Amino acid sequence: MARMQWESELQCLHRQRFLRKVLEDHEKRLGQVDLEELELFSALYFNVKFLQCTYDGHLLERLRAYEPELGTSHSKQNGDKEDMVVS
Repeated sequence: MARMQWESELQCLHRQRFLRKVLEDHEKRLGQVDLEELELFSALYFNVKFLQCTYDGHLLERLRAYEPELGTSHSKQNGDKEDMVVS
């Protein structure tokens, strides 16, 4: 995927590395790539990793399947809110 106008070169490299993991997993498990999910994961990854956005814990776990440490640095600040996690 091409670099988005708002992301730095380094951010783009991180996002592309993440998306390669997703692509490889989809091809291995499903035999095809779900482009809608890939696009969704691309945006979510950027938002969590670089903008520290908050999402449902289940959604974050799906992202963590490809990058286990994603969002963990700020999740402790969220206290007892189990359904929401801050990256």
